[in-house]
Amino acid sequence: MRQGRITISDLPALLRAVAEPRGVRGLTRSLIALLIVVLAAFALTATALSGASDAIDLRKTIVTSLLTVLATVAGFYFGSRTAQTSAEDARQHTGGTPAPQGAVPTITEVDPRQGAAGTQVTIRGSGLTNADILFGTTPATVTPVDDTQLRATAPTLPAGAAKTVSVIAVTTTGHSASTPNAQFTYL
Repeated sequence: MRQGRITISDLPALLRAVAEPRGVRGLTRSLIALLIVVLAAFALTATALSGASDAIDLRKTIVTSLLTVLATVAGFYFGSRTAQTSAEDARQHTGGTPAPQGAVPTITEVDPRQGAAGTQVTIRGSGLTNADILFGTTPATVTPVDDTQLRATAPTLPAGAAKTVSVIAVTTTGHSASTPNAQFTYL
């Protein structure tokens, strides 16, 4: 730089000098979170000391708002970290290799083929690793066994749903076909 003039060769040094230092975003987020909590606490304290007739309703509203803000702040801080950790865990467990393309799940047997909501159902087939199971359009709770077998709990169906439903396995590569061997009848 010569007497207040910036040349092209000075530009990288200038950009490094005015770049946001590390940690500023984290500090800013922390200060905003702290400010929100302090303001909410101040409002709650003011209403606690208030003798107004509607102070109880106002306290309830402030407590609800405070809990909403705290949940939002917690989700903001921990949500992205949880997603990042989950993605890293998935890469470690799969060895970083993607699932083979075209490995669509199939269901060859549903045992038992009938029962009430809550019945433990064994589902056999192939490509069932990490599969979600639907009874009709209703998701079931799944316990994986291996790539060829899993256990699902027959979910409660919505009112008016058909009594016999297709059991379908859904993965990132596709979903199983609806076949007579992959049906469950509610009693």
